[in-house]
Amino acid sequence: MREIIWAMLIVIIGTFGFVTWKMKDIETQIKDSAGQNDPVVQELPVSAPLMPEPSLPEPILDETFNPGDMLEMHTTQSGIDIIKESEGLRLEAYNGPGGKWLIGYGHAQGVKPGMIIVESEAEDLLRQDLIAFEVGVKQLVKVTINDNELSAMVSLAYNIGGSAFATSSVLRELNSGNRAAAADAFLLWNKISSGGDLVVSDHLMNRRQDERALFLTR
Repeated sequence: MREIIWAMLIVIIGTFGFVTWKMKDIETQIKDSAGQNDPVVQELPVSAPLMPEPSLPEPILDETFNPGDMLEMHTTQSGIDIIKESEGLRLEAYNGPGGKWLIGYGHAQGVKPGMIIVESEAEDLLRQDLIAFEVGVKQLVKVTINDNELSAMVSLAYNIGGSAFATSSVLRELNSGNRAAAADAFLLWNKISSGGDLVVSDHLMNRRQDERALFLTR
């Protein structure tokens, strides 16, 4: 009975968090190593079918998996450091991808032109944003994970957006039980679109390698 209650609680919390998460999506954009804002894209085979939009979690197939075990899990400092180093800190509002105003470590909600914050406020905004991403990742994961795996996936989702993560091969391979393939799938998200072509970004490659290493840390 306790397992059922935990599962229902996760779905309720996850549904609310996923809505918030989608608002923070920022259209799968990121600041690249050249200081430009370009969309992050995953290299997929030409024949790969389009993935449907994510819906509520499917029934949990792994009988040993208890979603309640993830309730107290949060992004580790190692995961936060990856995000902060990669996103960079901007204390004055700037016009980001798609004309959205951003501040701090890529925070979007409630940001207006001319807005200025201090570093401690940027830290608070980042940690608030991470709560929604943590809930979103937990909602989609259907196998037992540790803090480092959660943190690596939260960093990836924060970068590429909630919708992209929900249909990613990282999540798909993890839920199928293939952790090694899931780890390698992080490296697929290393390109930006430039002039209609896919170009490998050294900045993204470094971030993906850091996330992969964290994911594999036991």
